[in-house]
Amino acid sequence: MAYYKTSDAGVLAAWKKYREEADRLQVLGNEFAKRYEGASPLFSTSFHSGRRFFGLKFKPEMPQPLWTKPDPKAEGSQFPRSSLPPGSKGDERKALKIELTKLREDFNEHKPKGEADMQPFLDSMGLGGGALLFASYKHIAKDDCLYVSTSAKPSSVMTEILGSEFEAAENADK
Repeated sequence: MAYYKTSDAGVLAAWKKYREEADRLQVLGNEFAKRYEGASPLFSTSFHSGRRFFGLKFKPEMPQPLWTKPDPKAEGSQFPRSSLPPGSKGDERKALKIELTKLREDFNEHKPKGEADMQPFLDSMGLGGGALLFASYKHIAKDDCLYVSTSAKPSSVMTEILGSEFEAAENADK
């Protein structure tokens, strides 16, 4: 494990752009969740791929005929069903099918699209393109400096530092 820091304007600008995209996505997710009572947005975040809107979680859970069961492996997320479950018949089923179609169309039309891409930020440090595929990675962002702990070898914009300096920056956040 090695420790690095940088005040390179390109790296800091790439980090700022990523944060702005992530914040914009958060706002869009919050606005989307307001369309559904009791909903909160869920996001998937990875240092390899960045941040993207994943789905919605409800309290209380949404009813089963129109929504999937909460998925405990995906933070309890629920989505509009792709088809109605068996059980309803006749006019009731037709009405539910119309309601489900409208729900799915509304959900798909208004859900946040796009992502906050982490790759330009990683590329700015020479850590993009799979450099972190088999390496560990952690970063701490300050206003004027970025600290990185990684087993990969970044580009020359990063200056190697002692672990104690990295830990001091890490502890300053607590």
